[in-house]
Amino acid sequence: MKKKILLTTLAVILLIAGFIAWNFFGPTVNEPEKKYFYIPTGTTYEKVKTGLVKQKIIKGPALFNRVSKLIGYKNVRPGRYEIKKGMSLLSLVRMLRNGQQSPVNFVITKIRTKEVLASKIGNSFECDSLQMIRFLNSPDSLKEYGLDTNTAMAAAMPYTYTIKWNTSAGNIFEQFYTAYETFWN
Repeated sequence: MKKKILLTTLAVILLIAGFIAWNFFGPTVNEPEKKYFYIPTGTTYEKVKTGLVKQKIIKGPALFNRVSKLIGYKNVRPGRYEIKKGMSLLSLVRMLRNGQQSPVNFVITKIRTKEVLASKIGNSFECDSLQMIRFLNSPDSLKEYGLDTNTAMAAAMPYTYTIKWNTSAGNIFEQFYTAYETFWN
């Protein structure tokens, strides 16, 4: 009789442990419709959690809270995060904690005007087109590059730039200018 109770208790404990392990390490995360989860600058932990539930990436906040507490995820890092099919909850929380965002491959082919460039940047990055057009129309911003508002577009050369989603307008232009300098030197 004691043996039966002991074996039953052990089986229940193993089932509970298996269930918990499956939720932590198993493929319990759903891939979002657009493949990426975006965290804007200034987002709180609560908003991240709510966004993950709302987009049906995770089933509920309880396990997310436990895993986050377990591995120390509390400081939110903005960015664009790729959610892969079959990802575990532990992998998702680690990725968010470490800020392992997926960069944007920004391709410039034939862009002639500042407005078109700003619009394309606004559609691809956290900074909007207005911030970029302000940067491109500001002589003070461009002075450090030896450019002015008439020559700024020379730095936006046809190329594929790998840039993080939450990069500012000034830092995006910095990457354009670095490629421009590399090409001409």
